Amino acid sequence: MPDDRCYPIAFLSKSFILFLVAGGISVAAPAGTDGAEYESLANITRIAKDFISARLEGPANTFEVRTGRLDARLRLSQCHQPLEAFLPPGSRTAGNTSIGVRCHGRKPWTVYVPVQIRRFATAVVAARPIPRGQMITRSDLLRQRIDVTSLPATYASEPAQLINMVAKRSIPAGHTIALNAVTRPLLVRRGESVVIISGNDHFEVKMKGIALGNGTAGERIRVKNMSSKRIIYAEVREPGVVYVAM
Repeated sequence: MPDDRCYPIAFLSKSFILFLVAGGISVAAPAGTDGAEYESLANITRIAKDFISARLEGPANTFEVRTGRLDARLRLSQCHQPLEAFLPPGSRTAGNTSIGVRCHGRKPWTVYVPVQIRRFATAVVAARPIPRGQMITRSDLLRQRIDVTSLPATYASEPAQLINMVAKRSIPAGHTIALNAVTRPLLVRRGESVVIISGNDHFEVKMKGIALGNGTAGERIRVKNMSSKRIIYAEVREPGVVYVAM
């Protein structure tokens, strides 16, 4: 039966010598003596790079693919069938990963090419330090094209996502800003006097009330109607104003 075992390959910089002669793989002659009986290492890495590049979503300028060099002393029997690239189990399409390339010819072999995939996108970063509790303005923000490979998917990509929001924690200058690092400002605070507006498209009634909880824009909070002494739920519309639909 053909030997279809897999042999991991080290980077050239690791000075790692493989003494293997099996399944069409051998390590022997110094670099520069490649004969026609050996598969081109440059061709193998090109196939690996083309394979993963074709599977990355988005325009080509949004990612960068770099292949690690295979050990120049590696000798792989020339394959008499087209080489096949594949994504090994557990491999990723971002960061450091590996792409398998194999030969199904008379002397089958499999080799793994180390690959680094970096993704780039325009993100919002802090133009200057933003203290915790500060409301964010347009002047606090910059848009930059950066490496987002290791960033969570919740980073802000547009200033509009952050303007008039409040920082939940301090944000250093130059750092991206995650959407979960900001919150809407409180328009109503517990214990404050509020105006309760109740009505429809034709008329409205205004009453005095007391907020029984904090509220941001669009949030429903409990409010005590000072006239009827009833506790109702009302939607926060603006500072000190809540609305009840009729």
